[in-house]
Amino acid sequence: MAKKQKIILLILCSLSLIVLALFIAPDLQGAQNAEMISVFQPDEYAQYPYVLHMLTGGTLWQSIHSFLVYGHYYYGYPFYFFSGLALLPVKWILGAGWSTATATIMVVLRETINVLPMLIALLLLVWMATKFRSYWKSLLLFGFLVTLPMVTGNNLWWHPDSLLTLFCVLTLFFLQRDDLRFGKNFYFSAIACGMAISTKVLGVLFVTTYLAYLLYGIFSKRINFGKALAKAGIFLLILLATILISTPQLIMPQERAELIAVFKGNLSENTRGFWVKSGGITANWSTFKEYIRADYGGWVLLIIASGFAIAGLWQRKNRLITLWTTIWAATYVGYFIFIAATLRPHYFLPVLLPFFTLIAYEWEEFPQLPGQKAMRHTYLNRSFLLPAVGVLTLAVLLGIDGVQMSSSLRQTSQKESQSASIHFFNQVNAYFLSRLPTDHNFTFYRDWRAYVAPQSNWNVVMDWNLFDYSRVEELKPAVIFLEQENIHFFSNEQNVANALDASGMQMKYRFYTDAANNDISGYRLMEENDFGKAFIRQDMYDEFLANH
Repeated sequence: MAKKQKIILLILCSLSLIVLALFIAPDLQGAQNAEMISVFQPDEYAQYPYVLHMLTGGTLWQSIHSFLVYGHYYYGYPFYFFSGLALLPVKWILGAGWSTATATIMVVLRETINVLPMLIALLLLVWMATKFRSYWKSLLLFGFLVTLPMVTGNNLWWHPDSLLTLFCVLTLFFLQRDDLRFGKNFYFSAIACGMAISTKVLGVLFVTTYLAYLLYGIFSKRINFGKALAKAGIFLLILLATILISTPQLIMPQERAELIAVFKGNLSENTRGFWVKSGGITANWSTFKEYIRADYGGWVLLIIASGFAIAGLWQRKNRLITLWTTIWAATYVGYFIFIAATLRPHYFLPVLLPFFTLIAYEWEEFPQLPGQKAMRHTYLNRSFLLPAVGVLTLAVLLGIDGVQMSSSLRQTSQKESQSASIHFFNQVNAYFLSRLPTDHNFTFYRDWRAYVAPQSNWNVVMDWNLFDYSRVEELKPAVIFLEQENIHFFSNEQNVANALDASGMQMKYRFYTDAANNDISGYRLMEENDFGKAFIRQDMYDEFLANH
C-alpha cells in the first residue's frame, strides 16, 4: 500500500472512530432496564436473556456449555458468539452484578455488533471501488454510505444484519481479488460466504453468483470444465466446514433437532407470513418501493446505480465485480419480491450497499483535463458525463442524509422522554398503580411494546403469542396493558379470515374485540390513550381503588 493510500486509510479509520463515538449516546437510550428494551426493539428484548445466559455457569465445563448452547436459534451462532465475546470484558470489569447494568450491556452490544462491523464493511466497499487512490473520492463514497438512512437506523440497535452485511461484502471482496484465478481468494470467499450463511441463512442466495462465477470462468477459458468441478468441490467442502465450525450446535443431537425445527418455522414464516397470510408480488413490490424511498436514498439513486451497473458490464476493467454484485443483488431482491412473505428495511443492507458502490467504480479517471482539441468531445462522452452524474448524486445525498442522520441521532437521544408507551405507563402509575399496596404481590400482563417499570412486588408477564381468555384464566393478572395497534389488528374480522392459525386467531379476536369495546370479562378499564389501554381486575379495583 502506497503512502497516500495509508494516509487515506488513516483518515477513514479516524472518521470511523468519530462515527462510533457519535452513536454512543443514542445507543445508551431505551435500556434503563430489560423491560424498557422491548418498548423500542422487541427483537432486542427477545435476544437479550439468551446472551446473558451464555455468560452464566460455575465450572469451566458449565461455562463452555452455556456459551455454546445459547438456545435462541432464530439467529445463527456467529451473532451470539461475537455478542457474548463483546460482553466478557463487561462481566469481568463490573463483577457479580454485571447483568443488572442493562444500559451498559446494550450500548456495548449495539456498538460492537452493529456499528463496528458496518464501518468495517463500508471501508471494504470504499477500498474495492477506489483503492484509496483519491482523497475526495474515498471520502465522498464513505460519507455517502455511512449517512445512508438505513445504515444510521441499523446502527441504533443490536441485530445480526451488520455482521451479515460484513460477511457478504467480504465474499464479494475476495471474489474481486480472485479475479477468476480460482486460487486462495476463491476459497477465502467460501469462508466468508459460510459465515454469512451461519449468521443468517440468507447467505445461501450467493448460489447464483457462484454458479455465474464458475460458468464465466469456463466459457472465458480461464479454467477448463474438469478443474472447475474440482475447484467447486473443494469450495463446497470449505463452505460446509465453515458452517459446521461456526455452528457447533449441529454436532449436538438435541440442539441440532431444535435448530432444524426453528429453521423450518422461520422458513414457513418467511414464505407464508406471521399471523396472517401475507406477501405476494404486488404487496412485496409496493413494500420494497417504500423502503427505497424512505431508507435507501430514493428511486433516483437506485436508477442511477442501475445505469452504472449496465455501464460497468461494458467496461472491461470493472466488468467482473459489477457482474457478481449485480447477480447477487438481483437474486436477493428477487427472492424477497417473488417468494418471501415478510420484508423489513434492514434486510436489504447486504445487497444495496455493494450495489450503490458500483457508482464509484467509474471515478478512477475522473476528472480529466483534456487537450485543447479534445475538449469539446470529452465533456460530452461517457468518460466524463457518467462519473459526473454519480459524483453529483452522491454529493447531494451526502448533504441530505447527513442532516437527516444528525436529526435522527438527536431524536434517538430523547426517545425515552418522547416514548408514548413510557408516557402511558407513567400516567397509569400516577393515577392508579401507585395506590396499590406494596406488601402484596401482583401479576401484570403487557403487550410487546407496552412498558411496565419493574417493581419488587410485581410479576410482569409478556407473551410473544399475545393474549386471549385462556391466558387470562391461567394468569389471572391484576392489570392488563394492551397496545391499540394490537387491539385494532386482532379485532379485525378480515385478519381472522386470512389467519394462518384459524383457531388461535379466533381466540385472540374474541379477547381483543372485547378490549376494543372496553368489555373484557372480569376487568375494568382504568385508562386509555392513542397508545394503549390499561385494565384492572374488577375485584382488585373494588378492594384497593374504589374507595380511595
